[in-house]
Amino acid sequence: MVIETSSHDHIVAFPDENQPLLQNNNNNNVISSFLPSASNDSVFFSAVEQDIRAILKRPGFDNGNIGPILVRLAWHCAGTFDVNGCPAGGSDGATMRFFPEVVDPANNGLEVARNLLEPIKQKHGDKISYADLWTFSGVVVIHALGGPRVAWKPGRIDLFPPTSPPPNNSHCQKVPQNGRLPDASRDAAHLRGVFRRMGFSDDRAIVALAGAHCLGMCHMDHTGYDGVWTHTPNVFNNHFFVNLLDKTWHKRDWDGDWTGPVQYDDEDEQIMMLPTDMALLWDDAFRSIVEEYKDDQDLFFRDFSDAFARLLELGVARSNDGGANGGQEVLICDQCGDEETRIGNRFWCLEKNEIKNFGKDRGRNNTLTTRTVLLLKITVLTLFDPCDAQLCTDIDTTGFFRSRK
Repeated sequence: MVIETSSHDHIVAFPDENQPLLQNNNNNNVISSFLPSASNDSVFFSAVEQDIRAILKRPGFDNGNIGPILVRLAWHCAGTFDVNGCPAGGSDGATMRFFPEVVDPANNGLEVARNLLEPIKQKHGDKISYADLWTFSGVVVIHALGGPRVAWKPGRIDLFPPTSPPPNNSHCQKVPQNGRLPDASRDAAHLRGVFRRMGFSDDRAIVALAGAHCLGMCHMDHTGYDGVWTHTPNVFNNHFFVNLLDKTWHKRDWDGDWTGPVQYDDEDEQIMMLPTDMALLWDDAFRSIVEEYKDDQDLFFRDFSDAFARLLELGVARSNDGGANGGQEVLICDQCGDEETRIGNRFWCLEKNEIKNFGKDRGRNNTLTTRTVLLLKITVLTLFDPCDAQLCTDIDTTGFFRSRK
């Protein structure tokens, strides 16, 4: 056990960093058995885990640890998911590398996190995708900073190879539009709307995931907000909920000198809360869950572990055996009987080499046989505007491996 002290002299106990996060057992609170991917063995991911742990302590960074910003990266790359979206978004594809997601104001500062992980990506190359590395780092950090184990599966496929960047527009397959992440200035109704869009139907998941605000801090140059939520910003615990209920909160004013957005300070002006945090206090249904988590950290850990695991799976299309297939489907062409690939509302017939509109060239009520497709290599970008009839660039089906599942 490693003992450290924070800037506020609280004694912090971290799990032994030499104990692997990956374990081959059936405990739902540990990372699940690995699924087919470029490198799917627990030995490999244990090595990646140790690489991530090795870079967490960083003097001069926020409170001396980069872990919290890695959790934010994992959260934001998954939180774009829309169950009815076009494109769907989510953690598959590592789409934050591309416009417009890369310039979403909600992602300000996350280039720091991506750059910090780049040496690990370069070390392991094609054995791990950016999408897997970003989400796995969040899981590793939660446990490294004292939190629960989180079930996680590899197999996410980066949308585009680094040598073939996509066109600089917002209409290409899988890169979500901006504005999908939670807006910290909003209320309880906004939170429910965002999470329902992602497919979360329960208030408990919303409150549990908000508990990640026990880590890290806000930066004025990134979000306009400023400060920490707890006195132990490098420790995963239930102090966010304790502070929310036990402290007295007032709008920050600083005798009229504060010019940032509305946020709330405690009576000592040492910690802060965002409007969406206060919404958990003011909404009766949310507040009852906050009270549970304040009184029972183990319950919070269990619920967070479940919700975070579900969050990181958003947007990952998996076959029946659990393997990721790159988020595309292959169906049977109703004109020639061959397989066709669906991308958004468009279809690419692999036999006739032509595009078919969902609404014009095929009946909307046709019964289709679902197949899966694994994208092994893209020599020419296979990009559609999924919402209208524009083709981003020419298509070459070379590199598609079609498997009949």
